Amino acid sequence: MWSAVDEKPKRRAGEDLARVRWLRARPQSTITVDRYDDDWTRLAWLQLLGRVDVVPVESAPEAIEALAGKYAPYAERTPPGPLLRLSIDGARQWRSTGSPRPDHSLHEPG
Repeated sequence: MWSAVDEKPKRRAGEDLARVRWLRARPQSTITVDRYDDDWTRLAWLQLLGRVDVVPVESAPEAIEALAGKYAPYAERTPPGPLLRLSIDGARQWRSTGSPRPDHSLHEPG
């Protein structure tokens, strides 16, 4: 799974962003995707667990090509990078068991 670091207005030339420095020092990472619904019986999430590698843009032309195919701005202008590659080691998932949440509404005596 690939992600690109694009241009940031506050970024200094030659200096990594804080999140890139963090990932270089602590490459273990998790991506969580959830499905929310006001009906809590439909809640669910998926976590992908793995290691992030920080890769120079010029080292992964196939990744830039794939990202440019999905995101038009990257086709017009290659992001300066670096690229972040998540190698997935495992996954966790959860979904509601279907039990509705308790009704906490107030009922006046009739």
